[in-house]
Amino acid sequence: MLHGGYGTGRSPVGPRDTVFTKIDLQKLTAGVSARTRHVLGSLGVQYVTGASDPILLRDRPSGQLTTAFHVKNVNFVYSLSVLF
Repeated sequence: MLHGGYGTGRSPVGPRDTVFTKIDLQKLTAGVSARTRHVLGSLGVQYVTGASDPILLRDRPSGQLTTAFHVKNVNFVYSLSVLF
């Protein structure tokens, strides 16, 4: 059987937080599963991505110096069960 999905992970960081950086994540998953009489298994891949808004590092005479965080992650997911 073929499986797939899309999900979001909204950051709980508030707009006035000065300690933590808000990064909303998006996730894509795809996988396959199979079952026999005594074994159940699945194998999949998950891709997670997200980016922060620009973060002010310093005010300079020539303009503001900003940066942003980017998150990209690939996960491999598996499961194996023995059925009685």
